[in-house]
Amino acid sequence: HQKKISSITRSGQSIAGFLGHYLTTRLRNITMYEGESGRSVVLETLGLTHLTANSDKSLEQFARDLPAPSENEDIYWMTGYFLSSERKLHAHVDRLTYINRLVAEASKTKYKMINAFDMSAAFTYDTATQMDGLHIIGPVMKMALTKLFHHMCGDSVEGTRVGAFVEN
Repeated sequence: HQKKISSITRSGQSIAGFLGHYLTTRLRNITMYEGESGRSVVLETLGLTHLTANSDKSLEQFARDLPAPSENEDIYWMTGYFLSSERKLHAHVDRLTYINRLVAEASKTKYKMINAFDMSAAFTYDTATQMDGLHIIGPVMKMALTKLFHHMCGDSVEGTRVGAFVEN
C-alpha cells in the first residue's frame, strides 16, 4: 500500500508557525508525489490555546463545526499542550484538557490525533519559547512531527527515506 503524498503543510495559530519551520527542515530533500492522485496532509493545531477563554457553548460549537477533510486530504490535529502557566484567565491545563476532549470526540471520524498534551507534560517548564508556559517547542515539537511521520508512513512507503541525505 503506497500513500502518494503530494504535500505536508501545517495550519493553526502561534505554535503552528514554529511547527512549520521545523516541518520545512524535516522535509528538505524529500521528493513528494507529483501526480494528480496525490494526497495532501495537514497538521492542524486548531489554535486551541487561543480558545481557552471561550464559553463552553462556543467551544462545543467550534468542535461540531470542524470541517471534514476533502477527498484527497488527511488532517492530523495536534492536541493542545500541557500548560504550566496562566497567562490569560482561562489558559490553564484543566481548560485545555476540556477542549482537547471536545475536539477528540467531535473529530474522531474526520481527523487523526497527535497527542502533544502528554508529551509536553514533562517539558513544559523548560521549553516554553515565549517564557509563558504555553508555546512549547524543543523536544515536544520534534516528537509531535515524528509521530505525524509515523502515522503517515506506518506501512510500506516508496521514495526517499525520511531524513536521508540527498545530494543536490
